[in-house]
Amino acid sequence: MIVGDPNQMPPTSFFAGNTVDEDNLDIEDLDSILDDCLALGMPQAHLHWHYRSRHESLIAFSNQEFYESSMLTFPSVNDRVKRVRLVKAEGFFDRGKGRVNEGEARTIVEEIKRRYKDPELTNQTIGVVTFNISQQTLIEDLLQEEYQKNPEFDTWANVGEETMFVKNLENVQGDERDVILFSVAFGPDANGKLSLNFGPLNKGGGWKRLNVAVSRARTEMVVFTTMTADMIDLKRTKAKGVESLRNFLEFAEKGRLQGEYIETRVQKDQGIMEHICRQISDAGFKYQKAVGHSKFKVDIAVINPYKEEEYLLGIMLDGDSYKQSVNTKDREVAQISVLQGLGWKLHRIWTMDWWDNREKEIGKLLQILDQQRAEAYEQYQEYQESHLGKADENINVEIKETAELCDVRNIAEQEVSDEQQMNSENSIAEFKDAEENETAGDKAGEDKTLETEVTESVEIEADLVAEQASAIHMENRLNPEYSVLIEPGMRIAAKQEEQPGIPAGNSSEIIAYQVEEYISAELEITPMSTAEFVLKDTLASITAKLQQIIDAEAPINYDRLVKKMLRSFDIGRSSAQTLEAAEKALKKTVSRTNKQAGVKFIWKKDQDPDVYRMYRLEQNSDDKRYPDEICQQEIKNAVCVTLGNKGALNKDMLIKETIRTMGYGRSGAALVAAVEKGLKYGRKSGEIIQNAEKLWELNAGKE
Repeated sequence: MIVGDPNQMPPTSFFAGNTVDEDNLDIEDLDSILDDCLALGMPQAHLHWHYRSRHESLIAFSNQEFYESSMLTFPSVNDRVKRVRLVKAEGFFDRGKGRVNEGEARTIVEEIKRRYKDPELTNQTIGVVTFNISQQTLIEDLLQEEYQKNPEFDTWANVGEETMFVKNLENVQGDERDVILFSVAFGPDANGKLSLNFGPLNKGGGWKRLNVAVSRARTEMVVFTTMTADMIDLKRTKAKGVESLRNFLEFAEKGRLQGEYIETRVQKDQGIMEHICRQISDAGFKYQKAVGHSKFKVDIAVINPYKEEEYLLGIMLDGDSYKQSVNTKDREVAQISVLQGLGWKLHRIWTMDWWDNREKEIGKLLQILDQQRAEAYEQYQEYQESHLGKADENINVEIKETAELCDVRNIAEQEVSDEQQMNSENSIAEFKDAEENETAGDKAGEDKTLETEVTESVEIEADLVAEQASAIHMENRLNPEYSVLIEPGMRIAAKQEEQPGIPAGNSSEIIAYQVEEYISAELEITPMSTAEFVLKDTLASITAKLQQIIDAEAPINYDRLVKKMLRSFDIGRSSAQTLEAAEKALKKTVSRTNKQAGVKFIWKKDQDPDVYRMYRLEQNSDDKRYPDEICQQEIKNAVCVTLGNKGALNKDMLIKETIRTMGYGRSGAALVAAVEKGLKYGRKSGEIIQNAEKLWELNAGKE
C-alpha cells in the first residue's frame, strides 16, 4: 500500500548543488514510488474528507485550485471572518545580487513582535514561509538582531515544542504552525518594473510547491507582498505556478474564490428549508443558507446577534449535504463531532418529523434559538467586562508600532480648532435652550420616569447593551403564522387631546402614523487595521461613514451604528479605543442622541423623538433589525397602528397583532419584551389608554 499526494512535492534535487542561482534554477523532481504506481495504473482510493484546518478558508484555495473542489471540508463557526488576508507592504524587490525585499522583511518582523506582545496572540505558534532563499536569510538575520536586543523575545520564539521557523518553498513540506506568515519577496523593483521570474514557481511542478506552502496553517495565514494579483500579466507566461500564485494573491486580497462552488441543485428539502428560514427571520434572527466553501454545507446558519462574525446555531437537514457520506458513522458521528470541535452548536431537523408535526419542530427550534441567544448575551457581557481594558493596552502598542512604520511622529488626539470648538459649544447651547423651552411647556405633574431623555450626542456610554437579560429568558411563546397586512406608505390617523410632547396648538390636529420601508445604508468597504483606525487622520472618514448611516437609517441603535461602521473598515471587534474613536466622530456628525433604558439611539438632527410617528418595515431579511435595535418610539407607533386597525384589544392579543404589524411571523421572548416596552412608552406618552373593560385603545380624546 502506497500513501501519498501527487499534488504535493516529490523529492527534488534543490539542495544537491553547492551554489544556488534562483534566476536559473533547474530543479529536477526525483523518482517517486507514488508516480511509478500511478503510471502503472494500480487501483486507487481517495480520501475526500479534510479534518485538519481549524478554519475552512485555510484550505479553500488549495481545494479549488489543485483538487478541483473534490475535498469535502467543514465550514467554520466563524466562517464570516476570513482567516487568509493580504498585507500590502512598503518596499521593492532588489533584483541585483541581494534578491531580497527588505521593506517586506522588516514588516514581517514587526508583525512577529506585535504578536509576541499581544496577550491574545502570544500563545499561537508561528511559521514564516518565503518564496526564495535570500529572503529567508534576510528575515533570519533581522530576527537575530531583535533576539540580541530582547532575550525574552528570543526565548519566546525559540524555546518550546513548536518553535518559530523561517523556511522557503523547498523545505517547508511536513511543517505546520498555528499562523503562517508569507513573504512573497518578488515584486516591482525600485523602478517599478516587475519580472515574472518567480524562481521555483516558474518551473515544472512549481504549482506543487505553492500548494504545499499555502496548506501549512492551522488557524490563520497572512500574506505580505509588494505586488498584487492585477500586476501579474498571464499573457507573459505559461507557467502554471505563476497562474496559481496570481489566483492565491487575489484570494488573499478579496477573501473569496473565483467561481466559488455554489449549490444550484434543486434539493428535495428546499421547501422545508425556505419555511424554516421564514420562521427564523420572523423570530428576529438573521441567517445564511448553505454555509461552506466545498460541496459539504451547513444547511442553515443563524447569525449571533452579539458577535455577528460568528454563527449562533447550525441547522442540519437530511438533504444533499447529509448524503455526501455513504456510511452512517461518518454522517452521525464523525461529521457532527468535527463540527462541534470547530465550535458549532447544532440542531438536526428530520424531514419525516417535519411532515409529521411541523408545529412541534418549529417550537423546538425557536426554544433552542432563545436559549442560545441568552448564552450569547451572557458571553457578550463577560467579554465587555474582561477584554476591553486588555484590548486598549494591545492597541496602544499597535498604535505605537504603526506610527513608527508610517513615520507618524504625533498620534495624540487632534486638537479641535478654537473656531470649531466655539461652533460646537454654540450648537450645544442652542439645543439645550430649545430643549428647556420645550420642557417648560410640559405639564407640571408629568411622570418623571418617562423613559426618553433627549440629550446632545456628547456623552456616549461604552455600555451599549440593552437591559434585556430577563426578557431573553422568558418562556418562548408560540403563535400561529402571520403575514404582514401593513405595507410601506400606509397611514393611520387618530385625533388627540393635548399630550406631553405635542406642541401647543396642535393638540386637536390629526396625528398620522406613517409606515415606511427601512432603508439600509450601502457603505464602501475600506479595510484597515485597528491601529490605523484610531489614528487622528482617520477621524474624517469615520465621521463621514457614521453620517451616511445616520442619514439613511436614523433612528438607529448606537451599537448597530458602530458595528456597521466598523464592518465598513473590515474591523470585526470593538474595543474601548475604537468606541472612543467612534464617539469623537459622532460628535462631529449632524445628529442627536436619545437614551432609552440605558441604550443609546441616534437620530437625525431634524427628527424629534417626542413627535416621531413612523415605524419601518425591513424588506431585506439579511439586514433585519433585532428587536432590541428598534427604538421605543417605533414600537409604540406600531402598537398605535395595530390599535387603529383592530380597535380595542387585550394585552396578549395586542402584543400578538403588533408583532404581526411589525413584519414578524412569530413571537419570541425578545419580541414580546420589545412590544411590552413600546406599550409602556405609549401609555406614558398619553397616546394609548386602557378603557373601562381593561382593553387597550388609542386615546382619541374629545371630538
